[in-house]
Amino acid sequence: MPDWSYQTLFRPLLFKLKPALARALTLQAMGRLSRLPGGLFVIRTLSHMESFPILESRLGDVRLPSPVGLSGTLDPQGTANKAMSPFGFGFIEVGPVTVRAIQASPAGIRREDAAEAIVYPEPYAANAGLDAAVQRLSRKQGHSLPLFIRLRPMPGSTPEDAYAQLRQLASALAPYAAAWYIDLLDEAWPIEEVQDLLQRVRQALGPAKPVLLCVPLSLAAERLRPLLSQGAAAWDGFVNSEAESTPAGAVVGREGKARGLAQTRLIREQCGGAPAVVAACGVHEPQDALELLQAGATYVQLHSGLVYAGPGLPKRINEAIIAERLQLRGELPEAPSSFWSGWGWMCLLGIGMLLGGLLAWIIAATSVVLPYDLQFLGLSRSGIGEANTRLLGFMSHDRVTLAGTMISIGVLYYQLARYGLRYGQHWAKTALMVSGLVGFSSFFLYFGYGYFDPLHALVAMLLLPLFVLSMRGRADRPPKERPSLPCLAACPMGAAAARRARLCADGGRGRHLLGGGDARVRAAGSGLSVHYTRAAERSE
Repeated sequence: MPDWSYQTLFRPLLFKLKPALARALTLQAMGRLSRLPGGLFVIRTLSHMESFPILESRLGDVRLPSPVGLSGTLDPQGTANKAMSPFGFGFIEVGPVTVRAIQASPAGIRREDAAEAIVYPEPYAANAGLDAAVQRLSRKQGHSLPLFIRLRPMPGSTPEDAYAQLRQLASALAPYAAAWYIDLLDEAWPIEEVQDLLQRVRQALGPAKPVLLCVPLSLAAERLRPLLSQGAAAWDGFVNSEAESTPAGAVVGREGKARGLAQTRLIREQCGGAPAVVAACGVHEPQDALELLQAGATYVQLHSGLVYAGPGLPKRINEAIIAERLQLRGELPEAPSSFWSGWGWMCLLGIGMLLGGLLAWIIAATSVVLPYDLQFLGLSRSGIGEANTRLLGFMSHDRVTLAGTMISIGVLYYQLARYGLRYGQHWAKTALMVSGLVGFSSFFLYFGYGYFDPLHALVAMLLLPLFVLSMRGRADRPPKERPSLPCLAACPMGAAAARRARLCADGGRGRHLLGGGDARVRAAGSGLSVHYTRAAERSE
């Protein structure tokens, strides 16, 4: 589901539904697709983000393929985690998890579209409880991304009860966690008791896994400073939580970025550069992520941004980070590879297809049939005309269609090779691989109805080695350009949404038309293959 189709087609439809229903339908559809045979391949083809060394980092002993994480409260049951894992995420949050289930409020989720915000009714920590979390995590996850599990005491607990609950949670969830988020600072305990509890919790969890302390967006700086000064060295990192408590509920949205920036700067001021900082607030565009990273964040985590910007957001953030890091290092994107390293062979294949199409066009405009055609039919050219005066014209039309298709594909292959494969772009290689496998496999359809075309076989034999040489394994390269729409972070709330929709709509119309044409061509090709095969079977 690329952003252009999400913004112009799916989002308008989903936003007509109640938020809870829209979320459930989206996550269930993605989850079911990922579990179908070939479903994950379809998702990867549409939304895949390659991992590059420049994006990788380590948090303790945990390797993170990218600095972008997925919020646990966006998909509380983990229904679509497998489907979203190829989008460019480096880790996935699970939780919050409490020892017992906390039921969601019947008030329901609301959207405030002008502010690009989602309002959750309290308690925001609603979840199915520890036993359900263990049962869910014990099943095969379908992805290899590390899980950061957020542990939270039951509302209204005393510090002593909270300590016991956190130890129980960590003990049961340890086999599945790569790191811990500790979420308890929004409880109204005296600061001295909070400091004592944090020290005990950190000691109990030990050094085996990274432990990060969640900082509520609404936590006052005066209350946060003593906690940071006392325990800065004890924690592996801090998390700027995504939700801000208000009388209307817990608000997760774009406005949280301002508080997140202030908190990130305060954490860096108090703790220095050692601990990691996960900014989980207000990231709706690549520029939002860049600003938080420049303020001192190590990672960003997405929630409402996926709902309003679309599922391509993590990929665009990663591309913006790559461009930023290359610029900071004074590095330029790698020069395009040499002609004979792979992409040149695809260019030659495209030229070969173009020449083959021109040859088919010449045949269609002159003799129409070739000697082996006449031998197969057992007729002379004049005999074909005597059988039906329109038959040669029909065959000419059929071969002109083939010629036009070959020329179009040849031009497309050349352009994809020169402007995509040449720069190591994953999307170009995927498109060429799928098209080539289908195209060369179609040659065997001839055997389905007992006809062997020597000219077609000769062209296939000449072009197949070029395809194999062009698809030789090479590492994909980072994108050579910045992602689109980086400037929306500076727009007012309503203007950002309107401008994003307008820009996506401008490109989306053409993409929808092209995609629709592609679907019709594929349907027609499949239909013709089935039709001719069945006709051959009937004639036998």
